[in-house]
Amino acid sequence: FMDTSTVRPTPLAQMPAWRRVFAWTIFPANLLAALGGGIFAIGAGWNPEWTVIAISIATAVLLAVAEGIQPHSRYWLKSQNDIATDVLHVGLSTWLIPPTFEAVFRGLLLIPIIQLANLHEGRFWPAEWPLAMQFALALVVGEFFQYWWHRLAHEHDVLWRFHATHHSTKRLYWMNSMRFHPVDSLAQYTLE
Repeated sequence: FMDTSTVRPTPLAQMPAWRRVFAWTIFPANLLAALGGGIFAIGAGWNPEWTVIAISIATAVLLAVAEGIQPHSRYWLKSQNDIATDVLHVGLSTWLIPPTFEAVFRGLLLIPIIQLANLHEGRFWPAEWPLAMQFALALVVGEFFQYWWHRLAHEHDVLWRFHATHHSTKRLYWMNSMRFHPVDSLAQYTLE
């Protein structure tokens, strides 16, 4: 992997005050902005899928800019000839596997899902709840299974072989956070 002697971060105590504030607030500020923006947009009638896409793009741009301003290590700002690999992984894990799986999944399970929904007055989701509560429930439901998949992938050799791709980078930057083996990507998408 990498020689960690070249990856020394600047200790927070040695940073100017504005950088310390930036380092501690960029993630919660981005999270709150994304959640607030999503609640506002969906509440205003925007298409939920396009809302998620817009928020994801805005977050990627913000993270790329933030990493340039406040990198964990200056070493990580330099390309390690990994961009082509990461673009390939983003293409597979984000743009190819999920829509392909969704088409197959919907095709195979459409009739059983309709039958189950009919047993529950046509729906499973508490649409009558306030939007903020629905959003909170969606976060819990969406993250619960992914959390356990991720934890199991770190604890069991068979799963780790697929998940290790995500941890195989020489540097960290916004795009390689989406570096996943196709099997790992498929499992995560299934549990989403």
